[in-house]
Amino acid sequence: MRHDFAMTVRRCAGFAAIGLLLAACAEPYPKADAPMAMVPAPQLHDGDTWVYVQINGYNKLPERTLTDTLRSTPQGFLIERRSDRPGEPVQTETISAPWRETGEVGAGVTRTFSTPLARIALPIAPGQGWQERSTVTDGYGNHFLWQAWGQAVGWERVRTPAGEFVALRVERQVNLGDYDYAWSDTNVAETYWYAPEVKRWVRMEHRYNRVELWVRPHIRRNLSDWIVWELKEFRPA
Repeated sequence: MRHDFAMTVRRCAGFAAIGLLLAACAEPYPKADAPMAMVPAPQLHDGDTWVYVQINGYNKLPERTLTDTLRSTPQGFLIERRSDRPGEPVQTETISAPWRETGEVGAGVTRTFSTPLARIALPIAPGQGWQERSTVTDGYGNHFLWQAWGQAVGWERVRTPAGEFVALRVERQVNLGDYDYAWSDTNVAETYWYAPEVKRWVRMEHRYNRVELWVRPHIRRNLSDWIVWELKEFRPA
């Protein structure tokens, strides 16, 4: 019975968290006429570079500037991410195709994916969605089943430091499968505004939530974060 109750709490906490995260990421932008019916996968080139300003979603203040540079590899592409914060190490993300992630290495984080997971499953058109899963192995040899759901919502007009774009809004939710008897699964909600002319998103909102389960009565703790990226510059190769 204890196990069954725990599983019920886990599912309820997860569904509630996803609802709250999606509501929080639902900031409206003006709708725009579709520049194309179907968004194709872009042609990436070694040296393509995107510069983003990372913003705290709660207080709207800039936190750092991130420069993502694409490097070609025999397996696909590697993204080198450099921060303007002194002392922060270079992070890397491997992709098999735009924009399907196969692994990442960062400050204290190493992950490899058994099958690629799409941030945006290109080609895609408004109203289309996808579901997928991948076993993720961390740097300690632990395995977690990540389950993702995504959908293209529609075209919107978005202003960023790099200018104004007509971008396809894509929403994605990911369950990280890291439940234990103290904490629920981590649930992630992301919204991407993808602009074909820059081959990538011009704005991204990332939120995650994890709820502590086995705590003293009437005490509830949540781990959460809200990160926003806005494009500052795109430098094609």
